[in-house]
Amino acid sequence: MESVSPKSRLSPYETAGLQSRLKWFLVIRLMIAILALIAIILYQQKTLETFPAHLVSAYSILVFACFINILYLLALRWTWISLRKQAMFQITLDILIETLLIYFTGGIGGSIFIYLYFASIVSGALLISARSSFVFASLASTFLSVITIIYFLGVHYNRPLPFLPNEYIKDVSGNLSFVLPYLFFFALALHLVAFLAGRLTIELSHERILNEEVLQGMLTGLMVVNLQGEIAFYNQQARELLRLPKDAFTEGVKVKDILDRPNYKSLRDTLLDSQISSGEITIKDEKNDYFIEFSTTSLKDSQGKARGVIVLLNDVTLARKTAEITKQAERWQSLSEMSTSIAHEIRNPLASIRSAAQELGVLDKLSPAEKKLMDIIIKETKRLNNIITEFIDFARERPGCFQECNIGQIVDEVAILLEHKETAQPVKVQKEIKGKIFCSADSEQLKQVLINLGLNAIEADTNRVVLKAYAEFNEFKNAEEIIIEVIDFGKGIDPSCRDKIYDPFFTTKPKGVGMGLAIAGKIIQLHKGRISFETVVGKGTKFTVRLPCFKK
Repeated sequence: MESVSPKSRLSPYETAGLQSRLKWFLVIRLMIAILALIAIILYQQKTLETFPAHLVSAYSILVFACFINILYLLALRWTWISLRKQAMFQITLDILIETLLIYFTGGIGGSIFIYLYFASIVSGALLISARSSFVFASLASTFLSVITIIYFLGVHYNRPLPFLPNEYIKDVSGNLSFVLPYLFFFALALHLVAFLAGRLTIELSHERILNEEVLQGMLTGLMVVNLQGEIAFYNQQARELLRLPKDAFTEGVKVKDILDRPNYKSLRDTLLDSQISSGEITIKDEKNDYFIEFSTTSLKDSQGKARGVIVLLNDVTLARKTAEITKQAERWQSLSEMSTSIAHEIRNPLASIRSAAQELGVLDKLSPAEKKLMDIIIKETKRLNNIITEFIDFARERPGCFQECNIGQIVDEVAILLEHKETAQPVKVQKEIKGKIFCSADSEQLKQVLINLGLNAIEADTNRVVLKAYAEFNEFKNAEEIIIEVIDFGKGIDPSCRDKIYDPFFTTKPKGVGMGLAIAGKIIQLHKGRISFETVVGKGTKFTVRLPCFKK
């Protein structure tokens, strides 16, 4: 027999379902208790003017049952108590109350309340588990046996029972030869009901798992529309994909009412005409466009008769954007290859122009003005050649020569180069290296990155540049990283330029090319690292390079 352990953790769907079933169980039980009270009162008014002691006790128990039932309803809000534990306690107490009612109203042979045991056993199967219904059936059989024994002993030894007159006991106790088989078969009936209720619970559990855990947990949206154009079933993913409010789906809601906006037209027409097709709708909000693909299939019964339409919904927005990005990347790749070829073709005649200008510049026949023009040609061709060279270095995919590198040694060499850089004012280069740091990198490319960052720092109207290198544990990646910082104390980066500093050919310097940071960013990306910056206008800028650490 399959069962669910009371201690098992419930899913949100199971919790909501159990709470709903428990609430209905409490309401029905309260109504039964009230009807039983009314029945006792009406019966007593027709027979006697006053209640006998045993009926007073039964009446008091029913009043107590109504009171405790109201407390149960209030206890549903006590989320710190497990719903299964609440149901277990309530049904156990119900069986005890039913046993007392049976005791006061005639025992196994004369009480109509004996049939309430069946309701408690079925409730245990539906609210808790199939196995618990057998426990409650055994508990009810035990209590009923105890009542029968008490009644029999009272008659046999002629002893009065609490709250019960002797005449009443003799009238309802019956013959022992009849009572014992009746008790046996009634206990058997209780366990048979427990078995059937358990099987019913298992079937309902399978259906609930399909509905609440499988269908509701699908990443694909699912809707079922009947022949009347009403939505018979939906999962939460369908509502979210269609961007509908939480209260949009109600019982019997019409497709034409809920999908009334123009962008739902193709889906709405397909569902209302019960067509078997597929298509796509676009849903727009304030920020983005969402592309939802739908496909429909016919829902038929066992005789092949159409009952409605099943709709599957998929969000293809990401796939659409990915395809667009892929096409754009392919265009950029083609443009990059074409640009590199053009740059090569420009550089060859440029070298010829420069050589010719240099040869003409040494001739004595040229006037001073003509020689000056030749110098300008040579200077500008040299500058143009540098721009083309840097562009080719940026555009081409040059694999790095990775090997074990000493970061401290690279920082030392870069610091020496920066110190000997000719500047308008003296700049002090300060280096701070903590420990021995190694990484797998292309030392020449990494040196080029630090030189580019260092030159930018020197040209930022600063009198001091700081180079820092250290290792730091990254909790997010659960690994050590190498941190290299290039800090200047100059004018900082203007806010209007911060989003463009990594763009090729973007520069704020009169003689700059604008390829330094673009090349640096590409090299660090090749090394599976990151580069970022922090800047304050008037106080300076700090560029931070993060690289994977290599442990010796």
